[in-house]
Amino acid sequence: MKTHLSVIGMLPFFFAGAVLADDSAFNPDSNRTRIVSAFLSKLQLVADSGRLDIPDDIGKLLELSFTSTTVEQEPQPPDCSKQMSVKSSQITTNTITGVNWYRPTTEGVKSLSVPGFTINPPFTINESSPTTVGYVSHRLLYCNDPHVTLRDTTTTTLRFENLPRFVCITARDIESGLPNIGSHEASDGYHIYDYAGNKNDSSGSRLKFVFRAMVACALNVEVEQSTRMGLRYEKANAKYMTCRRRFMATYREDNPPVKLGNFDYRDTEAHTKYDQDMVASEKYILRMCGTFEDEYRDAWLP
Repeated sequence: MKTHLSVIGMLPFFFAGAVLADDSAFNPDSNRTRIVSAFLSKLQLVADSGRLDIPDDIGKLLELSFTSTTVEQEPQPPDCSKQMSVKSSQITTNTITGVNWYRPTTEGVKSLSVPGFTINPPFTINESSPTTVGYVSHRLLYCNDPHVTLRDTTTTTLRFENLPRFVCITARDIESGLPNIGSHEASDGYHIYDYAGNKNDSSGSRLKFVFRAMVACALNVEVEQSTRMGLRYEKANAKYMTCRRRFMATYREDNPPVKLGNFDYRDTEAHTKYDQDMVASEKYILRMCGTFEDEYRDAWLP
């Protein structure tokens, strides 16, 4: 496991509460251990499936049933007259129907105080905190526009909220159940465990556990799948950015960047020259490299 330390001084806070005080909780025969093991296994199956955007398949993996509702958020017909105009923005919400095993258990906690840390205020997870499953897919489609990096993207998230009410999952549980998982700390008191799931041509997935400083239990867990994490997107992005850097350097040989110095918005002449330079350089790049959409379409080529 690789741990990236962004704030060294925070280590005592995280690791002081990283293991439950009662080691008997890790008895392999305990009910808590069985619940944690089964839950981690289900999450890993989902992350490794690459099928988070197919509720029926995910329902089978989780032993849950979902009903789906899709809502178009963008007025139709769309207005494509402006730059970066959205053609369609569809939100699909998947709701559990029938038996739901994700609910408060005797292995969960009745009350968990989460201390404040830097900009994040304190809060409490208690019996009034619902164990909810948020399962949402967002498909975003832009109008034809050379400035858009990718016209058609889909991002799907499956999120289990107020996890300690279901069961307290500790850092030790995660490191034991998912030995290939990585982790990193943030300066605002959060500690993230991140597992790389399925990555194929069209999308990539990740599994993420969220902890807060001085709290032993993970607060929530989420699986995300996105077009922008797929192999095709990564390959297209690498090739396109290489092309842009190459021809921007060529363009700057004959067109030095506009010097703004101490930029003042009241200096309309400098502002105008700067904007004109940005537009001209972008037109040149588009002429030499095409659009990102062109590269994405041909990304499967050698």
